[in-house]
Amino acid sequence: MAATDLIIPVQPEVASLYGLVSILDTVAVIRRKINRELNLLGMLVTQYDRRTTLHAEILEAMRKQYGETVFSTVISRSIRVAESMGRKTDVVSYSRNSSGAADYRSLTREILSRLNMVDNK
Repeated sequence: MAATDLIIPVQPEVASLYGLVSILDTVAVIRRKINRELNLLGMLVTQYDRRTTLHAEILEAMRKQYGETVFSTVISRSIRVAESMGRKTDVVSYSRNSSGAADYRSLTREILSRLNMVDNK
């Protein structure tokens, strides 16, 4: 069974943007030759540092270039996320009230909305 939807995680770094172009080319080939139904659900910016001007500039450029394909939700860099991975659990279980947990809850809502699995109200 083939995947129906694809989320591309992107770190807001210059090298990642070059990689993104390559990934999008690969997705186009997959759609053409293997899975015509593959849907790019969105691009997810991860490891985002709000204190870094470069990250803000790259996020803005991505939104300008790719529009709503870029998720509104951004996963910020978080020590709680790193700690939860070290403990082999998810951040929501590990640190329910952390900013990382809030980011992932927001992402979940946005994914479900894009999949038309929740009411958009």
